[in-house]
Amino acid sequence: MTMLNFNSRHVRKTDTRYVISRSDWNYQNCASVDIFPADPSPFQSDLVWEEDVLHLMRRQQAVVGPDGSFPVINYRMRGTRQWDIPLQVYKVINPNIEDQTTDPPQTPLQRRQRTAWFKARIEREIQAWTLLRDPAQITQNVTLSAGQRLDDIHSSSSDPMAILRLACRRIKERTGRKVTDIYIPEAGYLQMCRHDQIMREAVNKLNLGSDRVTINNNIIERLIDDSLIEPGAVKTFNMIFNDTNDGPAATDQEKFVYPCGPMVFVQTRAVPGGTGGNDYGLGLGKYLDIVKSAMPNDPDIQIVTGNEGFGVYEAPEYNIAGHGTQQQILSAWAPFLQQERAGFAIYNAFNSADTANYQNLFTFTP
Repeated sequence: MTMLNFNSRHVRKTDTRYVISRSDWNYQNCASVDIFPADPSPFQSDLVWEEDVLHLMRRQQAVVGPDGSFPVINYRMRGTRQWDIPLQVYKVINPNIEDQTTDPPQTPLQRRQRTAWFKARIEREIQAWTLLRDPAQITQNVTLSAGQRLDDIHSSSSDPMAILRLACRRIKERTGRKVTDIYIPEAGYLQMCRHDQIMREAVNKLNLGSDRVTINNNIIERLIDDSLIEPGAVKTFNMIFNDTNDGPAATDQEKFVYPCGPMVFVQTRAVPGGTGGNDYGLGLGKYLDIVKSAMPNDPDIQIVTGNEGFGVYEAPEYNIAGHGTQQQILSAWAPFLQQERAGFAIYNAFNSADTANYQNLFTFTP
């Protein structure tokens, strides 16, 4: 029997409609956007006054003495807090010849910019979570041991709702405001939702009528208590990056990790703009206000919420054949912690060694 080879009648060519890639992150689930809301700064470094909250909350009896004297009250300032905005730059070279002789879907200029932008976003997330993972910075915290973790789903020593209520209550006591955000890494959240204790509490307190209920964000919020948290406070965090060495030899290396590590973070979010309320929240994403240039060739990379402090600066490039352009993709942003009492960190919340469920997701160390 003769096999027909129809390929001999066709010259293979590249499909010019698309390039295989991946979608972007949901910026609003990123620490550099949601935990530290964007707030412009005209300078790379500046100061803000901090009131002595302990003095503000201290008891002072207003008793008139035998001589008619009475206490005189004044406010106190602890001093100032300083922010410093580093400049991070990624250089892109765009050769004229290459850009004009490449298959259409590759759009080299756009993809170089997009690659640089991805890497800049990753660095912002690492900056934010490095601060949040430091117990010297987030002084309200608890570290869970084996058997207590939120994914120890059958352990009688593990009580996720009690830990979350403690965190929310502590923040409200210290700030006078409800919790706005509870950030839980998605992989850990899915395990936690299978926890025996949470299911029992949901059945007993919410009268759901079954010992195998489906736990979701709404149920967790109801179990915490709406006197402590704002609606919609529970959020899953799903931003990951590839924690391997760069370079040509690294093409097929894969180690996807969360920048947050095995932790849960609870906060009252600051309100940017100095319009009232921001002085009670955790912190701000300070960015250099003069860095505003949008990424001009990619509709996905514009100056929108989450892209503040990104800029593109372009100049001729003569040191390549046929000349071209060089671009500097600049990020001028820093997380600024202004009120640590508005945050609570639950460290070692998940078992990072459980590779069956998490692979390497919880293994990143800044």
